[in-house]
Amino acid sequence: MPGGLFARLSDLVESLTGDVVFAMSRGSKELFHSDTLAWYVERHSVLGEALLDAWLIPGSGHGLGQVRVRREWRNLDLVVEYPGRSPLVMENKVFSLPDTDQLDSYADGKLHGLDRPVLVLLSLLDPGWPGRTWTTLAGTAWHWRGYDELAAALRPCLPGLRGGVPLSLRSSRLGVRGSPRCELQLSVAVSAPVYS
Repeated sequence: MPGGLFARLSDLVESLTGDVVFAMSRGSKELFHSDTLAWYVERHSVLGEALLDAWLIPGSGHGLGQVRVRREWRNLDLVVEYPGRSPLVMENKVFSLPDTDQLDSYADGKLHGLDRPVLVLLSLLDPGWPGRTWTTLAGTAWHWRGYDELAAALRPCLPGLRGGVPLSLRSSRLGVRGSPRCELQLSVAVSAPVYS
C-alpha cells in the first residue's frame, strides 16, 4: 500500500475510533452499553479513576504504565486496567438476567493473566445475592453493582469533561412492578467529519 494511502487510512481509523458515536454504533444489547463505557473510560482517565475509587478497586504493586481497556477479551464484556490498580472485570447485563453458571465459568477459565482482578456484575436487575456478592465454586467473588451506582460514581466528573466531550448522565429509580429501574442518559454533541 503506498505511503500516502496508508497515512489517509490511518487518519480515518483514528478519527473513527476517537468518535463516541462510532463506539456506540458497533454493537447491540449489552455491547452498546459496554462499548460506550469503555470509550469514555479509555479517553477520559478521570472517569476511570472515579469509577475505580467509588467501587473500591484496590491498588496493586505493579501494573501497566498506561490505561488499557479491553472489550470482549475472552468473552468478558469489559476489562479495565489502570496503572497501580487491580484490574476491573465487568460482566454487563442490560437485557438479560444474570447467569451464575456463566459467571462461574468466566471466573474459572478466563481470568488467567490478570493479577487479582475485581469482578463486577453491572446489571439493571438486583440478582438478590446475599451481601450483593456471588461466590463461585472456586471461591472467586463477583460483586453486583447497579447502573444507579455507575451514574453516581461518574456524575462528579462531568463538569470537567464539558470542554472535551459534552455529556450528561442522569439516573433515577422508578418502580416498575416493584423493581427499581435506572435510566442512563448520554447526550453527546456530534460533529461529523467529512471524508473525501
